Amino acid sequence: MPRADIVLLSYPDTTPQNVTLLRAAAIRRGIILHEWIPHRISIWCANGRAEPLYENSPSEPAVIIHRTVARLQGLVVPALELWADKGSVIVNDPPAAVASRDKLVTAMRLTAAGLPIVPSLGFLPWESADLDRLPSGATVIKPAHGLQGRGVSFFGSRAAAGAEARTIAWGHVQDLVSEYYLAQPVIGSPGQDVRAYVVDGACVALARRKSTQPGEPRANI
Repeated sequence: MPRADIVLLSYPDTTPQNVTLLRAAAIRRGIILHEWIPHRISIWCANGRAEPLYENSPSEPAVIIHRTVARLQGLVVPALELWADKGSVIVNDPPAAVASRDKLVTAMRLTAAGLPIVPSLGFLPWESADLDRLPSGATVIKPAHGLQGRGVSFFGSRAAAGAEARTIAWGHVQDLVSEYYLAQPVIGSPGQDVRAYVVDGACVALARRKSTQPGEPRANI
């Protein structure tokens, strides 16, 4: 692959509108955009070295834009780091991208940095889950690794949310799932949220997302 080319590491059905915009931007700038499917990446280890492969072949892209690392982080992140060692520019630090997708890790890092956050309780549902640390009003429960609003539930009160959090009673250890949840007071309108875009340590833009359907919930600000 020529070193002037750019790789888009993404599943085309994940926010396809964004993929369409990236394709159009590449065409306007005369950039050849190669679209890679994340699970076709592999790593070969032998003779004292590790080598990243795509579709079973070595490649050295000039730039990699990754969009869906978190789902396959155990293999894709090490592969991206190997490409970086070979000189590829990786847009968005892979460990930071994985951490930012985890709502609990994000809340903890913002807290450690002294920034104000929405009060948040990270928990696994169980028969005695207690949300009493939260305000008594409207409450949202969301998976820590949600995607496009999936699994986000809004409740009119903390008590109703707590009842939902206690609906799963774990039995044996094998019943446990890897996902955990956040409970938060509802801030602003459930039909919209705000995203901040940070480039090189500075917030450069804000975007307000709104529901496309009346009554459709969106995650908290």
